[in-house]
Amino acid sequence: MKKTEISSIISEFVKNSEFNKLPAEIAIYPELAGMEIFDEPLIGFSSAKDSLYTEIFKKDGIVSPEYLAPSEWLEDAETVISFFLPFSQQIRKSNIKEKDVPYQEGLPQRASAEWLHGRIEGQNFINELTAYTTGILKNKGFDCVCPSTSDRFRIIKPFVSNWSERHAAYA
Repeated sequence: MKKTEISSIISEFVKNSEFNKLPAEIAIYPELAGMEIFDEPLIGFSSAKDSLYTEIFKKDGIVSPEYLAPSEWLEDAETVISFFLPFSQQIRKSNIKEKDVPYQEGLPQRASAEWLHGRIEGQNFINELTAYTTGILKNKGFDCVCPSTSDRFRIIKPFVSNWSERHAAYA
């Protein structure tokens, strides 16, 4: 399967999926119903055999010695697919608006309602996108795994796990 095909599958899902729109029944405010959560994704591919995965990311202070390289997740891994989903303009602008509220000592800075939905429903959307994409790849005969949704995924200590989406994007 070509990278352009995979990119199209991901982009079309983001563009057309009902999961990328805020359902009215859970919207904090009625005017947020139907809000788009993410804009067009950035998609990248890297070799599963890249030394970043097999050596560099395993160093303490980079990710962790417990970090698992792609071939440790899937023995014959060849390619790592990484995507980044930027929040929609509406969400980005809303958080700027909330920062216009003057800071008051002892009171927490607030995130906007839009951002709160982006964080929670956005993660649900990412899980749906991952399941959809891996489902298509498996149906086409490819063996694949998403480490962050695998039963083998582990938080080792705060902010350290055995897989890092951020580092995969870097690679």
